[in-house]
Amino acid sequence: MTITATNIMASFYLPPIIRRIREEAPGIRLEIIASNELQDLQKREADIAIRHARPEQPDLIARLVSETTGHRYAHPDYLDRVGRPTSLDDVNRLDFIGFEQNERVIEHLNAIGLNLTPDNFRISSGSSTVHHALAMQGLGVTPMTRDWIDQHSILEQVWPALPPIPVQTWLVTHRELNTSRRIRLVFDMIAEGLAQQARTRPRL
Repeated sequence: MTITATNIMASFYLPPIIRRIREEAPGIRLEIIASNELQDLQKREADIAIRHARPEQPDLIARLVSETTGHRYAHPDYLDRVGRPTSLDDVNRLDFIGFEQNERVIEHLNAIGLNLTPDNFRISSGSSTVHHALAMQGLGVTPMTRDWIDQHSILEQVWPALPPIPVQTWLVTHRELNTSRRIRLVFDMIAEGLAQQARTRPRL
């Protein structure tokens, strides 16, 4: 059975759940695809996907398992060097670590009051773990979820007055969930595990 998730989800949130699945159902073979690319469940490129957006395909089954917020972060050394922003104009002068489709990122950030251009995005990566590693080298600002940063990183939130980004986690599979006991078991255990992790995170 194949499970696909983002790099951070696959590296930090999923492993303890996989351990429990192995303890309770050792006969199930599991392959974890750590990628920010959306695998096509309809074509059976994966059996279960953990996504941050609800799928639009009507023949997929999705369950909302947690909600958090995303913010913009940078290394303290970077902020010491360039100065901590105290206004939108200050934020507009910062370096940002981008994604493959920076146009959408720029559009989203500018919708909350910024005025960024492609010149703000000199480095890009599709991997959230690479984003974090680049930010740790003082190379700019990256979006990350608050709960992950609080548990795993020393990155500092950039100008907290900026609005947060709502981040949902959806567990998605195909209609075989209704006929396959293996998929139902793994789907339910991942859903329970992710919801439990969300409940036990510190409330800020």
